[in-house]
Amino acid sequence: MSDPQLEDAATREHYHHGDLPAALIRAGTEILERFGLEQFSLRTVARQVGVSASAPYRHFADRQALLRAIASAGYRHLAGELSERQLSAPKAARHLSRFATKNPGWWDVMVGERSEAEGGLEESRAELLAELVGAVERSQGIKDPEATIREAVAIWAIVVGAARLKTDGAIGLLEEWMVPSAQTITESLLKSRLPRPIVGRRP
Repeated sequence: MSDPQLEDAATREHYHHGDLPAALIRAGTEILERFGLEQFSLRTVARQVGVSASAPYRHFADRQALLRAIASAGYRHLAGELSERQLSAPKAARHLSRFATKNPGWWDVMVGERSEAEGGLEESRAELLAELVGAVERSQGIKDPEATIREAVAIWAIVVGAARLKTDGAIGLLEEWMVPSAQTITESLLKSRLPRPIVGRRP
């Protein structure tokens, strides 16, 4: 049986350092990878960190709020890596695909959570999109801004779709060489370039 006094002491220590939200996000990410979304709860995350079951509620209203924070952290992490490495668009697609393969639980939450007014998920997704736009510009040069954004969104969709096909086992019967990588698809996309919207048809 856990000791309430020890839990309170651990809680005070994390609050003193001001890192409890970050610790909860890290622990939540580990739980997602080890046990999946079914085993994810604020109580389980609190136990992993070593704080009382009520401590997470001081920072996250509920389970969904913590999941959104975990998703936001993932997008910020990827945006930071792309910014630091200054990759081309095909290599950026490969980097994102590797992240999705290495962290399937985290990735599923990232692409599955809906943006809300609070939580920073929409902003963190925008950070990643901005880095993908930069990757396209490094590959294609700075030309039509709208076309660049469309290509960045298309690359993002390629990565999400390719990862989903793998994790769902939809292409499990195929030989690996038969499945084009996100990097290869991105290279083909940039060679063909997406068509411009028809004049007068733009929403």
